[in-house]
Amino acid sequence: MSADWMAAAGGHEAVLDRALGAYLGLALGDALGATVEFMTRREIVARHGVHRRIVGGGWLKLEPGQVTDDTTMSLALGDALLRGEREGRPQDTTLIADAYVAWWRGKPVDCGNTCRRGIQRYLRDGSLEGVCSDGDGGNGALMRNLPAVLATLADDEAFERVSIAQAHVTHHHPLSDAAVLGLGRVVRAQLAGADDAAAATLVDALVAAVPAFRYTPYPGRASGYVVDTVQTVLHFYRAHDDFEDAVVGAVNQGDDADTTGALVGMLAGARCGARGLPRDWVARLKPDVRRAITEQTAARWWRGRAPPFPRHRAAGGWLTGRGPGAPGGGGGGGVCRRASDLSGGPVEGSNACRSSHSRTPARVKVRPMPIYDYRCKACQAEFELLVRGATAPACPTCGATELERALSRIAPAGRIAGVVAAGRRQAAREGHFSHYSPSERAKLPK
Repeated sequence: MSADWMAAAGGHEAVLDRALGAYLGLALGDALGATVEFMTRREIVARHGVHRRIVGGGWLKLEPGQVTDDTTMSLALGDALLRGEREGRPQDTTLIADAYVAWWRGKPVDCGNTCRRGIQRYLRDGSLEGVCSDGDGGNGALMRNLPAVLATLADDEAFERVSIAQAHVTHHHPLSDAAVLGLGRVVRAQLAGADDAAAATLVDALVAAVPAFRYTPYPGRASGYVVDTVQTVLHFYRAHDDFEDAVVGAVNQGDDADTTGALVGMLAGARCGARGLPRDWVARLKPDVRRAITEQTAARWWRGRAPPFPRHRAAGGWLTGRGPGAPGGGGGGGVCRRASDLSGGPVEGSNACRSSHSRTPARVKVRPMPIYDYRCKACQAEFELLVRGATAPACPTCGATELERALSRIAPAGRIAGVVAAGRRQAAREGHFSHYSPSERAKLPK
């Protein structure tokens, strides 16, 4: 990265603050939104009023401050990009695909259908992208692209190439591509020091180029379909200058709340910087997540240097919990002296760092996502949808409602009906009824 670019962006400290704000903001939105993922707005109001505290739970039964695939896949991508630089294979898509495989084999707390299919395709035939498919129009590639942005800040061509390459490992769809590049350009501009007017201009340009992303008036849909996701993210990012207000507004729409929250958090965090993040929220993030994000972000610019970057105080403790100057750590002062001091943990690239975010905590039970693969009987299109009880699912290609549904995870022959029934009973016990029709809800035991 050139000295001229860095100077124009306000210097290393300013860029690092914005980058860390974006990355931690993504994790904060993920952790907040996971509690209400797949709930409807009415269900959220009935259970939480306004959901604004990082408390865990949700359909995944997360611990407070635990994150989902939005954050952990981002960390996997960031690890792959840093590994490529260390090994003389910069921006190698094979390393990225291998990192996604390692992430998946590490039993993440959740994994979307399209991501799973893409990873399995790569394992099966070694291809780094599938054919362009209507079924790839989800938000999985968009949610994890921040490390590609950070790795290519001063190189427009590399940004587009790496972003699309990482996306196509699992998602090959023009709307997904447009969202990845469009939101990526907004983040890049903010990291370079662009003001709100310049960021708004980029948002307007994205909507002008892809009218499907138009978010005014807000349609009110927040599903995993990339169009719904982008509309929700842009609406709440533009509607609120305050980080917390923007993220809270997005996640209280329910549906794919962890991803919409993560993406709003990324944009709003790049805007306010790490110093502007809610201290109590940062304190609630799992320490290993804070550590992995801080190390990965710092490693991007500060390896071998002494960054003049002060620790950020969080409610009840330091941002990352340990290290010189932190309570219980050695030394004094609030200024970090090397990348590892930002986290009190291992330097990026060590075995301890690579494993810190690739395993599911032992107490967490991995559960399949309540999203289903469908095949349209009319046009044979394959796609995935959130299960909604209020309306019958329809094919996004032709609008037909005669669909064949497959489970999100492979079940033994003859057990599909039982697995579906067990999943619905579990959801009912947890208070999630959005995939039951009104008539079915009336029959549920009180």
